[in-house]
Amino acid sequence: MSLTAKPNFTFGRFHGYHGVAADITAERTAAARIAHLASHDALTGLANRGSLNAALQEVLARDDEHKQEATLLLIDLDRFKVINDALGHGVGDSLLIEVARRLREVVGDKGLCARLGGDEFAVVLTAPDADPVVVARRIVSDVARPQTFGGMRADCSASVGIRRIWVEDFDAEAILRHADLALFEAKAQGPGHIVEFNWSMDVDAQERVQLERELQDALAGDQLRLDYQPLFDVRTGRIAGLEALMRWDHPMRGAISPGRFIDIAERSGLIVSLGEWVIRTALEAAARLAPSIRVAVNVSPLQLRSTNLASVFLQALAATGVDPRRIDVEITESVMLSDSEANLAVLDQLRRIGLNVSLDDFGAGYSSFSYLRRFQFSKLKIDKSFADAMDDGGSTLEIIRAIVSLARALGMKTVIEGIETDDQMTLVRDLGCDEVQGYLMGRPTALSRLLLLEGVAAPAPDAAAAETSAVVEETAAASFRRRLA
Repeated sequence: MSLTAKPNFTFGRFHGYHGVAADITAERTAAARIAHLASHDALTGLANRGSLNAALQEVLARDDEHKQEATLLLIDLDRFKVINDALGHGVGDSLLIEVARRLREVVGDKGLCARLGGDEFAVVLTAPDADPVVVARRIVSDVARPQTFGGMRADCSASVGIRRIWVEDFDAEAILRHADLALFEAKAQGPGHIVEFNWSMDVDAQERVQLERELQDALAGDQLRLDYQPLFDVRTGRIAGLEALMRWDHPMRGAISPGRFIDIAERSGLIVSLGEWVIRTALEAAARLAPSIRVAVNVSPLQLRSTNLASVFLQALAATGVDPRRIDVEITESVMLSDSEANLAVLDQLRRIGLNVSLDDFGAGYSSFSYLRRFQFSKLKIDKSFADAMDDGGSTLEIIRAIVSLARALGMKTVIEGIETDDQMTLVRDLGCDEVQGYLMGRPTALSRLLLLEGVAAPAPDAAAAETSAVVEETAAASFRRRLA
């Protein structure tokens, strides 16, 4: 109740108050609701990022003994976007609400649960008897329990990064950053992993930032190059194509592993610029090769989300006069797991230009035959892990045989990667694969060395070809654009 009144006086003598009593329950309820929304997530009811920061500040203000009792856990749901896209946002929201309920159930009164946004959650454990590793394992186990919403099953898993609070800690943002580094490492190891932060992760993160700056300089300078690994026709034994592989020769660090700098390029967004350079350079190489030899370029999921990928290929094809049927665009299965409809639209554009689209590393991850139904790939590249297991025989050979038979029925060629022994080569031939790739036949090498091989270099143009080359280049771009119309 709200009371407002003023005193009454008669000839200077006080006779009491005159006023109004009002029911302000609705206003107080609304104010409490606003205050709650300011500190809690509207969907799940968990604390929000602001409340999490406040909780960390309270922990850091403790005395040394009690400060060390606290731990921050960051939790990220694996493949949530795939579930959200496949089953709808309503199911996605229901899944987040259920995960929040399970988090509360696991943590109880041992700490604070928060949702940071999207599919990322956090827990600040403050109870002295709360073992963070045990709690993390329970979270992973509980999130993985089957969940059904409206008759649709949404199986999910979680990855967890752990950052214990130390006596010397004073910066909440640094603690969050360290927990995020541990979470990043956990997700890199695969779904359902738990990783605790150590200082080598922070050093590694700082090095990645430095390498990102240096990679920008490398792209502008002359430090990047392409090597080409041959693909051989199983029946003829001749080179059928070359896969373009990027290399970085750092002036101070020497050769940097592609697995290192390509990961940095993808996370920083530089992969789009690098990818455009690879496309132009690889097509220039294709123009110098015999017409019977194809050239393959790898395209990342981030490149596919770029709106001008088809234009980059069109410009490179027009500038070099290369037949688009000689170019293979290789994608990995991760492309089909995220933004699949948008990615399929871009892949269809590339196919309409005349380019071949191949599915790389088939069988390495979330392999699904539904991909093959949704898009007509030109080729399946069977992952190297199958070649490594071929010597054991058994189910591996039967799986490869099944993939080859399926691909043949769908009009696709098959390539098996990682062939390193004569015995593996014999098995591949018996299994009916179309092409092979591996160190047994050829390692990645410079284009200049490959051009010395018989039948690899393009024949020298005759006089008539020289006279018409300008006309070909002038009309090529228009011709390729008409393919897209």
